[in-house]
Amino acid sequence: MVNDRHRNDFWHQIPGLKFPGKRSYQVTVALVFGLIGFGVNFLDIEFLKTGDFKISILLGVFFPLLIALAWGWRYGLLCALAGGCQTMWWLWYEGGWGILYSVPVFTLWIVWHGWWADRRSGSSPWYMTSFAVEIPFRIISELGFMMLFPWLVSLNPPPWDPLLVQDHVSPAWLHTVGIKNTVTAYLFLMIAYVIFSLGPARRFFGLSSRRAQADTMLIYITAMLFGLVLWILDVLTNYFFFPIDGQTFWGLAVHGASPKELFFRSFYVTAALLVGVLMDRVNRSRVKLQERLDHQNRSLAAIRNVNQLIVGEKDPDRLLKEACRLLVETRSFYNAWIALTVDGRPKRPFYHAGFNGGFTPMAEFLLAGDIPACAKAVHTSGNIQVKENPSEYCKGCPLSALYAGRAGLCVRLNHADRNFGWLSLSCPIEFAQISQEHDLIKEVAGDIAFALWAIENENHRKTVESQYAGVLAASVDAVMAFDLNGRITVFNPSAERMFGCKAEDALGSPITRFCPEDRLAEHQIKIRHVHETGELTGYESERLTADGRRIWVEISMSLSRNDLGSPQRINAILRDISERKKMAKQIQQAQKMEAIGSLAGGIAHDFNNILFPIIGFSQMLMEDFYKESTEYKNAREILTAARRASELVNQILSFSRQSEDKSIPVRFQTIIREVLKLCRSTIPSNIKIHQEINFQCGYIMADPTKLHQVAMNLMTNAYHAIAPDHGEISLRLCEKEFGQEDI
Repeated sequence: MVNDRHRNDFWHQIPGLKFPGKRSYQVTVALVFGLIGFGVNFLDIEFLKTGDFKISILLGVFFPLLIALAWGWRYGLLCALAGGCQTMWWLWYEGGWGILYSVPVFTLWIVWHGWWADRRSGSSPWYMTSFAVEIPFRIISELGFMMLFPWLVSLNPPPWDPLLVQDHVSPAWLHTVGIKNTVTAYLFLMIAYVIFSLGPARRFFGLSSRRAQADTMLIYITAMLFGLVLWILDVLTNYFFFPIDGQTFWGLAVHGASPKELFFRSFYVTAALLVGVLMDRVNRSRVKLQERLDHQNRSLAAIRNVNQLIVGEKDPDRLLKEACRLLVETRSFYNAWIALTVDGRPKRPFYHAGFNGGFTPMAEFLLAGDIPACAKAVHTSGNIQVKENPSEYCKGCPLSALYAGRAGLCVRLNHADRNFGWLSLSCPIEFAQISQEHDLIKEVAGDIAFALWAIENENHRKTVESQYAGVLAASVDAVMAFDLNGRITVFNPSAERMFGCKAEDALGSPITRFCPEDRLAEHQIKIRHVHETGELTGYESERLTADGRRIWVEISMSLSRNDLGSPQRINAILRDISERKKMAKQIQQAQKMEAIGSLAGGIAHDFNNILFPIIGFSQMLMEDFYKESTEYKNAREILTAARRASELVNQILSFSRQSEDKSIPVRFQTIIREVLKLCRSTIPSNIKIHQEINFQCGYIMADPTKLHQVAMNLMTNAYHAIAPDHGEISLRLCEKEFGQEDI
């Protein structure tokens, strides 16, 4: 928790120190701290003392712990061997062979924390902190102390008690020592945590500054002052309210204080320091959240700028170069670079920003045909790849040295199942594992890939249009093309006329916009058929125009592939067959009418056969009666009706084209009288029939049956056109000569 892997090369900036390098400085400091610990241990601060045993605190062990937490277990072990832990051989000789357990355990404790410090980073989880890893070590070491220490003491009794046996070591003493060791260990860890939170200490040990470093200094100084104030207040209370003869203020404060008073006063300082630790954690968490918010805001600003660039930029080189610059310019990322690929191999040029001329090794690496491990992984898995501190974990990457203290992120540029390459970024380690950060990066990568896809399609469309513009313009059929996502890429002038839609409005829109909803399922089936077989010819379906009209079209489609044989788009030719469909209906209706006419003609012939004997027998009956007799009149009416029926049969035969038209000289007045006589019996009496018939009109050449039909139709239409309860029908017949001016 107190170690920070992001260390700066500051060694030559320390005043008064002229060591040749980092390692020499670390070795020297470790040895010096070990010797300091050796001397401090001889203070032999007693915690508890009885007639047989004493319990003391080895304050000098703290110095190897500090070195181990700062630089790892090797330097911590060097400091311990230099004296920080070895003083116990001289101080605890009274404990007999029990020292064979105590000294190695203290040394192993230093190595244990140094080993974890080597593997700890700024984003390590809580269970890797020094406070957490202390728990398993403390449990195992204290259990071993309670079981092995009494046995070792009994094997070699101390000189002050030669008869000491294992059972003589008090369990209460063992428990007290175990508690003391645990409390002391955590107290040392807390003090080390505080020291490594201070700016001067971090600079001394070569650790990078933490966030809110100035606030941290202020918090701990305030906490220490508060603890000292409580100490002084406690002393002042005893000095003024519980005075002791002969004791001065400083005597009560330090020299003459009882162990109980020293304990409580030390507790005041420790408690204040602990409160400072908590406040520092809260403050750094607040600053961390603020930095995270600021970083996300900068990332959003970068994405906004990239999106604005995508809208207006149509040149892919300028697009990618500016995208990298914008991602770095907002300070959301340290650097950014993009590599495009052809058939899985990187192609030049490479686009980058934020390297200050340091991208050349990676460019040479890519030109040699090599691909970084993160790019390989992102193409295999499709997920964003995160590498914390690539300088340690990506040794073969040419950029690993530039990524020291940073995290590397890699995401592929993919759109519409097309892989264009990858985008690589570096950002602070603490932001590398944030899911929102990943979403933003994938979003900007998707936007860049979409822009490349759109530019590629636009260029391809322009190429196709320039090559086949004349053919497309001359074609009377609608020619269209759409990509694998169903977006229209070609729309010729005939398609514009057919659908009533301009090409600029149709291009880029889905092909289904011209397909009625009830034809969508059929459309999908046909598209699948084209993908499976490669073509589909001459199928008829309905389509929608821009104004919502449904038209019948004949469609032929074929699948177009790229140079690698992968499906690229579907070409379609549409022919408007609405008129053909209309003519087909008319032909079908004519065929129906012809069939009806044939049927009517057959019925008319049969009916004529029935009328022939009626007419004949009516004429024979008329010859048998006198003209004035009732029987004669009845037979004449039968003959008249039969002849009228014969005329109707002739009309049916004329309709069915079974009989020839027969024009004869006829007076229209006679036909009109018959029509009026027939209509008067069928039209209601409240409707008046007014007639102006000129009986001087001459003969005309016409078919009397058709004239009779015309007159009947006129009278019937007139009757239907007036109100059913009353009205008047006027009928007029006259002759008129037409001159040239009338024509």
